[in-house]
Amino acid sequence: MGAEAVGLSITAQEFAFDNMARFIGNTLTALGRPVTRLRFPSKDVPADTMKILALDDARPEAIRRLIQQASNDADLAKSACDDPNNPEGRMVKALMMGLPAMPKTGV
Repeated sequence: MGAEAVGLSITAQEFAFDNMARFIGNTLTALGRPVTRLRFPSKDVPADTMKILALDDARPEAIRRLIQQASNDADLAKSACDDPNNPEGRMVKALMMGLPAMPKTGV
């Protein structure tokens, strides 16, 4: 039951964020500033991971699984960025490559 609630909560948040991004993008485009929106590539969270995830769960196993999920998503995004035939990957790569260099002393 708890995993279903977490999954439903995450789905609701994603839906809301997508709608906000679409609304803001469409409004800016209508005002003459073209906006393209995209979602970073990601894999679905496995059901066995959803069972232990809660928004405030800091157990070592939950942290390990979150790190693994982030690593999987980073691999997927990197793969998309390296694919010259993937327009969203090209957009993400251009965004990242256009960021200023991190100072040697850190943030």
